[in-house]
Amino acid sequence: MINNGIFTPEDRAASPYAYLPFEVPTGCQGLAVELDYDTSAGVLDLGCFGPNGFRGWSGGARSRYVITPSGATPGYLPGDLEPGEWSVVLGLHRIAAPTLRWRVDVTLGPIEMGADLAPLAGEAKPALPERPPRRRLPAEPGFSWLAGDLHAHTVHSDGDRTIDELAALAVGAGLDFLAVTDHNTVSHHPLLADAARRAGLILLPGQELTT
Repeated sequence: MINNGIFTPEDRAASPYAYLPFEVPTGCQGLAVELDYDTSAGVLDLGCFGPNGFRGWSGGARSRYVITPSGATPGYLPGDLEPGEWSVVLGLHRIAAPTLRWRVDVTLGPIEMGADLAPLAGEAKPALPERPPRRRLPAEPGFSWLAGDLHAHTVHSDGDRTIDELAALAVGAGLDFLAVTDHNTVSHHPLLADAARRAGLILLPGQELTT
């Protein structure tokens, strides 16, 4: 299935999002979406909704995503593909020219996941660095201070590290906790508990929501 068209600054002013509906049949084993557009004319974000709601978002970090029952491109939620109307979501982040030409290809059926999971190749679990000595700060009896960071991104949005790589970096920096707040997605949330256990670190599920 192919969709194509032109966006203008007037389209961006009318609505920052465009929805491209398509039908998924019963028993579908996968879908792949690929976006192509003139990047010199602006920036388009990319996402997906199914009949039951949100299935993922990659913003401007990717031009392709795959969703199957057993796996998905980082930023997207794997699982059964419910039959019915789905939508490719295009975010009109910036239209810098009078016209921006775009094309979206949607492929349904068994999908080869290889290249789409390439950003997770680092999940070979990096060695943990030595944790620096903890600073002991004055605290009330029964309480203690923890060092942490409340804003971090991974390959599930626009970061360049896997969850385990990010956790190892936090350990090396002497942090006790880290909030993983990828843009507009929760695909990283199910993976945090295991990564936290491996790193000996508190990983808090978060999301940086664009409004």
